[in-house]
Amino acid sequence: MLSRQFQTDGGDTRLFFGSFPIVAALTAFILLASLYIERMVPQTVVALPFGVMMLIVAVFLASVWLMVLNEEVWIALAILALATFVVRTADDAIGIEEVIYSVYGPPGLVFWFVRELFFKRKRLVHSTFDWMLLASVTICLSIALISTILHEGEMKFFVREFTSFFMILIYFPIRKFLKDDRAVYRLVLLITVLAVFNVVMNFLNYQERVVQSLMAYGEVNARSAIFEHLSIVFVCMMAAWVTFAKEWKWRIVGIGLFSLGAVGLVISLSRGPVVGAMAGIVAGLAFVPFSRSVKFFLTFIAIAIINIGLAYVLFPSMIESVFANIGGRAATMEKLSGDASLQSRILEAKTLINRRIPDSPVIGHGYGVRYLFYDLAVRYSHRTGYTHNGYLFPIYKFGLPAGLFFLLTLFAPLFRIPFSGYRQLSYERRMVLVGAVSSLVGLLVANLTAQNISLYIHVVLYASTLAVIDYLLADERIVLSRRRDLSSIETVGMSKSV
Repeated sequence: MLSRQFQTDGGDTRLFFGSFPIVAALTAFILLASLYIERMVPQTVVALPFGVMMLIVAVFLASVWLMVLNEEVWIALAILALATFVVRTADDAIGIEEVIYSVYGPPGLVFWFVRELFFKRKRLVHSTFDWMLLASVTICLSIALISTILHEGEMKFFVREFTSFFMILIYFPIRKFLKDDRAVYRLVLLITVLAVFNVVMNFLNYQERVVQSLMAYGEVNARSAIFEHLSIVFVCMMAAWVTFAKEWKWRIVGIGLFSLGAVGLVISLSRGPVVGAMAGIVAGLAFVPFSRSVKFFLTFIAIAIINIGLAYVLFPSMIESVFANIGGRAATMEKLSGDASLQSRILEAKTLINRRIPDSPVIGHGYGVRYLFYDLAVRYSHRTGYTHNGYLFPIYKFGLPAGLFFLLTLFAPLFRIPFSGYRQLSYERRMVLVGAVSSLVGLLVANLTAQNISLYIHVVLYASTLAVIDYLLADERIVLSRRRDLSSIETVGMSKSV
């Protein structure tokens, strides 16, 4: 009965009105179980209690069962369950919530590929971009496996980074899920729910995290961030909504959500994501008539003034703290030599460019291989496998050829849009395209100072954004328009030759 009720071929509204209780219940279960276990069990995946092992097995079986039952439910839970990372308390250690998600997401995705290829015998690739993404990720992961073995990388970090990067291939089930515009709106709804939860948690934990940063780094203006890149996508989507909304009631809703996302960016005290969001919005407005762009900027100024005024009335002490911290962050930009954070990232980049990448330029160093550099922020040298610059990260991990191929794949949709005939899109679809393009540009700009191509939340955001863009550019009207243009060019050429 249950399988007959929820087993659909995609795009069915019953996904949210029928199976939503199941998705919500399973999401809450994973979230609460992760919170409880993380507080009761030491941060290690070694010698886990029997109950924890049973939970991990149960999550794995649930992933496979949901994929068999309805892949749309699996996708919805894969996105919503990312909330477990938002509430995590361990910043660098491999927490139990990461272990739980890693036995839900990647195994379910592998099962989906096996089922589509060998049982249903369906095509996975339907566009040039599909080929590029599948080829680049496959090549990068294959090279990472080889280079990790050759450079003796740490296995636990190899598994961690390998599985999280592999999740970018969730693009393919999401792309299959996007069969109509309603499916796109449901995907946007899922990301919105996750983003709102992220902002609320960031707001509630702001003071605690600032104090923790003060104790750790000795700076009052230390950043307090929870996945700012999720706020980038959220703000860019809401900016498109505000720009295109025809009725004031929907515009007001969009303004409220936009304001919430902006709060998440501001209190993160992270300059890169803020610049990324601004760059994304400006890039999106390039596809909008000039008059609407002017209206959006005027609305943005009004929103900023109103929000700051309300914030001072409702949370005076907290807002004073936020602005004091923002002032401290901005003051360091006046004298770059005094900005320890920026100088540390420059030293990190120089270490990679001058020493590490030349050591293995073809196949990179793989996962779990650490390097030594002096960190001005903490004032000592330490070994790390993390790279803040997201454009050096794939080159260091996978080598120059594979790393550049993957980066080119991320930029490919932006090169495709001007020649796609996007003007043939309907008003509503152009709104979604502007939001998706803004989100992609914002992520790519922020990737320069805070790499976002290695964590679960980041790669799922990339996959979702890229899938929406590919869906919109595959619109039949665009394809027919391009064919007519090509046929007219051929006709003119033939007439001239005659």
